[in-house]
Amino acid sequence: MVSITWAVVLFTATAAVATPSSRIIGGQEVPIEQYPSIVQIEYLIPVVSIWRYSCGATIVSNSWLVSSAQCFSGRSFLGLSSRRMRAGTSVPGEGGFIVRFSSYLNHPDFNKKALYDSDITLLRLVRPLTWSAAVQPAPINLGGSELPDNSPVVVAGFGAVEADTSEEMTDLQEAAVFTVNTEECRRRYKDFLNENVTDTMICAGLLDVGGVDACIRDTGGPLYYNNDNSNVDVLVGIVSWGFWRACGDFTFPGVYTQVSAFTDWILANAV
Repeated sequence: MVSITWAVVLFTATAAVATPSSRIIGGQEVPIEQYPSIVQIEYLIPVVSIWRYSCGATIVSNSWLVSSAQCFSGRSFLGLSSRRMRAGTSVPGEGGFIVRFSSYLNHPDFNKKALYDSDITLLRLVRPLTWSAAVQPAPINLGGSELPDNSPVVVAGFGAVEADTSEEMTDLQEAAVFTVNTEECRRRYKDFLNENVTDTMICAGLLDVGGVDACIRDTGGPLYYNNDNSNVDVLVGIVSWGFWRACGDFTFPGVYTQVSAFTDWILANAV
């Protein structure tokens, strides 16, 4: 077993480090108070001027979120005027409150070494958040820390609840999965799909069982590890990619951005 040194990163206006001891497939509904750090990213449909849910994100300070760089790049991204965030609600597109963004920063290595490598972005809010039972920051783990294989983790999101209904959304869901050995995950994706799992990624799912996974529109949302010593849900991953034909496939686990690979970058830029 690999020993882990956890650091809870408590963010307020500035960051300090302390050392303490698309819908989910196969999950269950939970209230926003269960995971108050998760928020919704909405995009503007220009022709009809309608806002729709598109991605997830996680609060890491009162002024900053982390999400997937996929959600803030490509042809569909028309600039920050076409994106906003909704916090404090478990219902997609309803309730809570809305805050716009003042800036964003995709990681400079995004998509360079491999597709979806360094899939992380920092989002700065135009005004700071006020904490409540439904709005809280998530701590992140110390740079370089890695979970042992088969560690219990939880993915949360607002994406598809069935692989064949990926455009439908329901209320906030959670699903329990386990971390998968990186080499085994890498072998499966490379041998069967010719896709690359890099060292900045973490795999999680129910290997050779399936039925539980993140799915379309969960992208950018959190993968949490509960530190039993402090009863804190630590942000260890960001929903990134997986087997495109079917969420929850038994052969291919979900692939997440490994947050600990970017802790130093987050601390250096989210100020």
